[in-house]
Amino acid sequence: MKYNRNQAKTLTNAKELELYDMARPPRLSKLTVKQLKNLVKRSRTLRDKLKDVKRSQVRAKQAGAKARGAVPADRSKEKAELFAEVHDVFVARLEKAEAAEAKAKEKAKAAAKKPLASAAKGRGAGAGKIPASRSDKATFASKAAAHPEVDASKGAQAKARLEDPKAQVEETRIARGGLKRQQGHMARLNKQRQGKRDSK
Repeated sequence: MKYNRNQAKTLTNAKELELYDMARPPRLSKLTVKQLKNLVKRSRTLRDKLKDVKRSQVRAKQAGAKARGAVPADRSKEKAELFAEVHDVFVARLEKAEAAEAKAKEKAKAAAKKPLASAAKGRGAGAGKIPASRSDKATFASKAAAHPEVDASKGAQAKARLEDPKAQVEETRIARGGLKRQQGHMARLNKQRQGKRDSK
């Protein structure tokens, strides 16, 4: 600023000097947006008041001296300049503080959106894939769908057994165990009994 603290001290009262001090580092950089808005309002009011005082002094001096363009009292002029400068400092600082606050809010929003997007991406990545743990019924059904030529009356599981190596091994084991031979023997016995009944 154009005026240093010693000059400001000679031109101001205690309250006005405090306002001047708030417009200088390090206090200026510590002010919040809310505090700055209040200081902008205060400094504007004081600046406008001092401008009015300066104008009235010019008019009074011109009327007394009956001359146009008379210079106002130095003290009033300097004080008006001082607080016009203080007001400009607060306005500039408020603009910076508001811009920084808006940027911080945008950053916070972006950070909040990222986890949601990554979670949705994770869900989408697994779409279309067959789950690792499927039931036997579902597995049989999918295999049966690949073999429509098999008789539908045998059911989805029977169709699926065509390619199921475990089922093939099981059928071989049953065949070796003589279950089919026993079934054939029982059929023959039934026929013989039926023949005896028919001959009576």
